[in-house]
Amino acid sequence: MNRSLVCLFAVALAVAADEAAAILPTPLGQPGLVVLIGLADPTLPGAVADRSGVALTLACLDRDQAIVDATRVASGKRLGRISAEILPGERLPFLDHAANLVALDAACGISAAEAKRIVAPGGTLAIRTAGTWTRAAQPWPAGYDDWTHASKGVDGNPAVYDSEASQSEALHWLADRPRGLGSYTARLGAGRFLHLTDSYIGTTNPQPKSNDEFGLRRIAGVVAVARDAFNGVTLWERLLPGEGRAQPVIDGDRIWIATGGVLRWIDAATGATRKELPEAGTVLDVGVSGRVLLVQAAEGLRAFSADDGTPMWQSALALPSGYVSKFPKANFTVASRYDVVVAGAGLVFAVVDTDPDPKVQSLALLALDIATGAERWRQTDAELGGNAWPLLVANGVLVVTSGHGVVAIDAATGKRMWATWNAATWSLPKDGGWARQGMPPASVWERPTADLASGKITVDPKRGAIVHDAAGAEVELGAQIAAWPVDDGLILRTAKGLSRIGKDGKTLWKTDFPGDAKRTNAHPKAAWLLVADGAVFTVGIGETASKTPDPVAAFDLATGAKRWSSTVANRSPALLYVIDGAVHAVSDRGITALETTTGELRWQSRPPGKSNLPGQRGGTMGSLVALDGTLWIRCGSNRNPKPNSDDPPLTDLEKRIPAKGWVGLDMKTGSGRDMIGFPTNANWLGRCYGDVALAAIPGVAPPRLLSSAMEFIDLDGSPDFRQLRSTRGVCGTGILPGHGKFFAPPTACMYCYPMLRGANAMGPAPKTDIVIADDQRLTAGPAKDRPLSDLPADWPMYRKDLDRGNCSEKSLDLTNGLSERWVVDLGGRACQPIAAGGRIIATVVDQGTIVALDPASGAERWRYRAGARIDSAPTAWKSLLIFGAHDGCVHAVDLADGALRWRFRAEPAGRRIVAFDQVESSWPVLGALTVRDGSVFAMAGRLTQTDGGLRLYRLDAATGAVQAKTVLTGVGGEKARQRPIPWYEPVDHMPNNLLLPSQGLLRIEDHFVCWYIDPGTLALRDAPGPDRLRYRGFGRITQGYIMAGKDPYPRFDDGLEPRVVSEATASALPKDAPVPVRLEAIGGFTNPRTPQASFWAFPDTTGWGVCARRMPPIELRDKPIDPHCMLFAQRYDQPDLTAAELPWPVQKIDLDPRALLIAGDTVVVAGGLPYAEEHTSGKIVCLGLLDGKERAKADLSAGVVFDGCCVSDGALIVATRDGKVRRLGK
Repeated sequence: MNRSLVCLFAVALAVAADEAAAILPTPLGQPGLVVLIGLADPTLPGAVADRSGVALTLACLDRDQAIVDATRVASGKRLGRISAEILPGERLPFLDHAANLVALDAACGISAAEAKRIVAPGGTLAIRTAGTWTRAAQPWPAGYDDWTHASKGVDGNPAVYDSEASQSEALHWLADRPRGLGSYTARLGAGRFLHLTDSYIGTTNPQPKSNDEFGLRRIAGVVAVARDAFNGVTLWERLLPGEGRAQPVIDGDRIWIATGGVLRWIDAATGATRKELPEAGTVLDVGVSGRVLLVQAAEGLRAFSADDGTPMWQSALALPSGYVSKFPKANFTVASRYDVVVAGAGLVFAVVDTDPDPKVQSLALLALDIATGAERWRQTDAELGGNAWPLLVANGVLVVTSGHGVVAIDAATGKRMWATWNAATWSLPKDGGWARQGMPPASVWERPTADLASGKITVDPKRGAIVHDAAGAEVELGAQIAAWPVDDGLILRTAKGLSRIGKDGKTLWKTDFPGDAKRTNAHPKAAWLLVADGAVFTVGIGETASKTPDPVAAFDLATGAKRWSSTVANRSPALLYVIDGAVHAVSDRGITALETTTGELRWQSRPPGKSNLPGQRGGTMGSLVALDGTLWIRCGSNRNPKPNSDDPPLTDLEKRIPAKGWVGLDMKTGSGRDMIGFPTNANWLGRCYGDVALAAIPGVAPPRLLSSAMEFIDLDGSPDFRQLRSTRGVCGTGILPGHGKFFAPPTACMYCYPMLRGANAMGPAPKTDIVIADDQRLTAGPAKDRPLSDLPADWPMYRKDLDRGNCSEKSLDLTNGLSERWVVDLGGRACQPIAAGGRIIATVVDQGTIVALDPASGAERWRYRAGARIDSAPTAWKSLLIFGAHDGCVHAVDLADGALRWRFRAEPAGRRIVAFDQVESSWPVLGALTVRDGSVFAMAGRLTQTDGGLRLYRLDAATGAVQAKTVLTGVGGEKARQRPIPWYEPVDHMPNNLLLPSQGLLRIEDHFVCWYIDPGTLALRDAPGPDRLRYRGFGRITQGYIMAGKDPYPRFDDGLEPRVVSEATASALPKDAPVPVRLEAIGGFTNPRTPQASFWAFPDTTGWGVCARRMPPIELRDKPIDPHCMLFAQRYDQPDLTAAELPWPVQKIDLDPRALLIAGDTVVVAGGLPYAEEHTSGKIVCLGLLDGKERAKADLSAGVVFDGCCVSDGALIVATRDGKVRRLGK
């Protein structure tokens, strides 16, 4: 290199280092997003990254395209984590509060106010004016809320008061993907989002028969990942040793977390352990109240200073042994749904065993002073109805769930305020009637003990209502089973009827029930009683058989005169509340609303399968949350069961009535305030986590509930339901609102709808987007006028051809085996190479770079850099390479030298987010595009329900001109069609799309979703013929590859189709961990006629093909089975062949399969060793297609990437996980 150029380059680096020091006077304490605006120095991003001392994500915006291009070149291998784009107009392409540091040149045309808009709370804005830098910090918004404990706060109340978390139309960031079973819990606080995942090392049940059996795995530890809450950049990741699903607490810059029973104080910024607290004992759960760290240990409740971990006090009373046995084993049905530590009003509440004898259990609910540990009050478990557990504290009220249902207790005094009967255990017995399981005949609505002139009345959980005289002796009034205090006495409900007793103990009136009183003991539900609106509402006894309707009756409170009786509720009604002039009951007919004055039917729902009224926080147990003095209890059913055979058909009214809803109760009195029905067509399945209440945002949104099925329900009286179906929460945690967004950890849910599965944050769409005008979408490059010509192509696109079959008619030359001819280090993660136009085309995924190599020597011929990652191989058409990128564009470059021919912006607006620690468009375009008959089919976006949907274009392949366009948007609310798959591939879109020329339609599907589109107009069409995938009305689909050709998928006997998922579509997985791809679950693990395969290849529709099954390490009958690849022959047109009819027996190959192809009569299977997250070595095996005999094999120094092989001129071209491309064979 010329010495003067070297000197100039050194000077430039020195200047950049000085500027970086001005931007960052001190190194950053944690990673984040840095945006450099108009600084006109290609080397500055690298200098800032070097000075920061942490892994930054940098975005560089400049007015000069030459600066942008030079920045991409100067970034080298850091391209991707460093991005460079043209600076548009006067508005920045980032969401509000997205960047941790913004450095702006004041002369670039961007105002200081606009730059400050994108600075995250706690971040910094640095402005250079005439060479001088000034800095300003972004204050923390007063209206932001967080989610620091399992149920939001230490008070256990999942109510969020956030002034910015209004809507969820836009994806704000995307990161990570599920590992193992996905994350199991998450927290949000101090600008950080923390999610935890079990680290699995093997499965112990290869063929689960139920969810309980699925994925029983040995846990090596807990993986904790912290991300910046405003942009998703990875802050740190670490493995915490020890079994047990830790329930962490975020306390500002501290994280308190226990794994393996050991409590640790972790630095929230770095993930480093600051301190361990062995004196905390066997930790089960933690909470922070003020500056006190509360620890529930197996040995008892303990308190420490939240500042430094200094012990403060401890209680010798231990947790009940039945609960202790569950927590260390991490039974998430307990540990993730119940807050063991619940605190509020200066007290901490816990259920303890008060009997020192370990063989005797005497449970009690205790309230202890947080500061001193002194006991303030206690109530025995029996007094609370049994099975009591503190749930939440709000408005000075402690809400407890027990055998009495929801019990409200004055938190300060321990005095019971009101209670409801627990209807959370309804079930359907064999005789077809509804019955209560395990509930004693006690009060169903209990008020405080009523004092009478002659004594008092109490309620015993086992015996019912009991009246005592002044001397304390019991007064015999018959089989009293319910009581309701009124102003001047008491209403008693016995087996025979109602009585009103005055303060002097005298009976004021009495009335008998109709029917057979002997049935009382068989129907304890008949004891239900309710007093409201000047009337006494109760349930009478049916005349004879158990299937005879039981009447709901109303009696005048003053006189006892009967007002009306109704049997509309049918069998075993249970009274709930009087709201808005209607008494509501739950029965085998569901929820029935009757007019309080006349008894006429107002509305009626269908019956619940498992009632959720009321119960503890968690999906099948119901959900409770307090908001602004109202306790909301979810009631109704999670599922609609099949009607009983003797049930009458649905009426027109019943068809319009919800099967579930919420009841709002006054927290102080228990009186009903509101009831909200939930339309069944808006909620197809409940979730394994509870509801969240969202406080009103003045002028923006009313108070709302975010239900466990991810719907927004307005609480202002308007029946407004909106779905958040583009993501979902994980079991026991759900979706976390706060910091102006809605956060979800990575999920690996089974049998679910299309969604974003990585960690993500949704939020409001920007008020003003940089909308791209149609006449500004197409950019012509220097190669725009070059003539196009047909060039030879051995492997011109992803998976070889429009069928995506991964089969070549040309054979491999294995004369010299699979010896290595050349190897090229690309400097970054690669995907499947292609071969076209006398070039080997490799893709450096994360750097968004296409590299052309000489096929004979491997020498680099040219390199093209896009604006963001390219997730999969390009498509060669004539003398062009056409591909999509995550910069939201479709690129077409000349195969000869990589010169740009045209670039088309498919994204609707210039909006940038962070995805997988890199800046990219909110509407990425997949790399592997379909080009057919001179047209390019390209989609921009991620999901039909996110960011306005998917933009589908048909472009002229030669010029990039638009031929047709449409927007595919989701229509929320429909029930997902479930298909029997064992696991979801953890990627954010699936390449399952086909272009079906035989029917002339474009087919787009994602597992159980299928849309048909006219390829000419791109209009939606009905499914042709008796197609089983006619679900386009479902309305949600993720973006995937569009494949064109002869529809190569074989049809198996149960109608399912095998399909393949490319690792290249996983949007730059941070660790490049293997993606557990497989075909649909259509049978056992070893039966060839119903293969559950990871890969398939069929050269045509009539001959032999091959399937490869990825077998993980398992333990079967305590005998370990090593990981391997199960390879077997299969016919496209005869999928139901038996093992005896196959041309060769099933082959067991010692490798983790990552690629499968057919070249002539040779099968190539390639993968890695060992079966682990990081393949430290690789292997390739070649076999005969018709005889299964081994022809050649080779060991590699690294594993093969997914679909990482292609065939060129008789040689095998392989991309490996170490970022290299190899030529093997000829």
